[in-house]
Amino acid sequence: MDIEAEFDYHRLEDHPAYDAISYVWGTNLPRNSRLILHGKQFLITQRVHDILDSMSSSFGTRDIWIDCICTSQDDTGEKKHQIPKMVEVYKNAVYVRAFLQGRRIVG
Repeated sequence: MDIEAEFDYHRLEDHPAYDAISYVWGTNLPRNSRLILHGKQFLITQRVHDILDSMSSSFGTRDIWIDCICTSQDDTGEKKHQIPKMVEVYKNAVYVRAFLQGRRIVG
């Protein structure tokens, strides 16, 4: 099942209200699950799909930050720029939700 979402850009300096997602990445996991962002297909791992599915069904509509969507994983320059900001991303989140494995969320 595809998940549909909207992508909104916010600056940390503007103190947006959002939940940050922390999860176990895994090694070389295939991106074969689909997320539809503004009508366009975006490939994600099954683990990230499960996280988003759990978030949407358990918590309704909300703003979330998850690295694999908010930071281009294929752009080394962007990752070098964004990784140092991750402390601030997690520190400023309303909630940090940890997804350890399976479909359970701890937060």
